[in-house]
Amino acid sequence: NELIATSGTAIGDALATSINRLREVASKSKVIILLSDGDNIGGSLDPAIAADLAKSFGIRIYSIIVGQDGETEKVDEGTLREVAKIADGQFFRATDNQALKNIFEQINRLEKVKIEQNIYRDVEDYYYIYLNWAIVFLLLAFLFK
Repeated sequence: NELIATSGTAIGDALATSINRLREVASKSKVIILLSDGDNIGGSLDPAIAADLAKSFGIRIYSIIVGQDGETEKVDEGTLREVAKIADGQFFRATDNQALKNIFEQINRLEKVKIEQNIYRDVEDYYYIYLNWAIVFLLLAFLFK
């Protein structure tokens, strides 16, 4: 791959971008789901500092490490565990697609929030035609009396 100089994830930078998008959202529940192999390489912001920043904005971080033990030498779940702990979230390990699906269902149960929706209907009034004809007939009735 010529476009990507190094492999890995800038976890702190990814969290900072997510926090920036969520900080102005008016919601009781703000959540970042961080999927990674745990390989934190590069980036200008330490993941622990980003997690502390998320906590200060009321954003909970659920971190999910993808892969199995021994699958790759780069898997480091320590960073993801620390990030989840600092930001009052939870750490999960997804070893396959079914495990990942179960994790998302569990996060969905943990983050249930009642959402109020305002429904607007575009209403068009048709009585003006009948009102105008009624006024015309009323005036004609007065005229012929």
